[in-house]
Amino acid sequence: MKPRYNLRTHPAKLVSTTNKISPSISSTRISKKPKLHHSTGLKNKHHRRHSLRLTSTTKSRAIIHETQAKLYTIEKDDMEEISSNNDENDNYDELLARHHRHMLEEQKDRKLYERYVRGQRTLRRLQCRRTHTAHLNE
Repeated sequence: MKPRYNLRTHPAKLVSTTNKISPSISSTRISKKPKLHHSTGLKNKHHRRHSLRLTSTTKSRAIIHETQAKLYTIEKDDMEEISSNNDENDNYDELLARHHRHMLEEQKDRKLYERYVRGQRTLRRLQCRRTHTAHLNE
């Protein structure tokens, strides 16, 4: 017959390696397998939930696009159309600088938003912890 509840049986007499004399037990001893208690406080990173993650956990690198200057061959007939289209953007370097500036602003906004989301997550975690442990404080 198999033992139930993962019980382990030990031999009746144990050979001790120390000089201490232990009383002999005639019957076999039965001990329960120790349960592992999971700590509710600090959890390892791989046990955390990832359902609320919006972006990757790695830090976003600075995005730098290197654009090469485009050389256009402009005919005299198309010159009037192009000049009318590029009235405010007559300088290509100015356009590149503005594009780069917008990219950096977007990057800064993204970082601020990620910080805001992290703060909201910690707030939600604290509130959930308070509501779940409220009955213990009563």
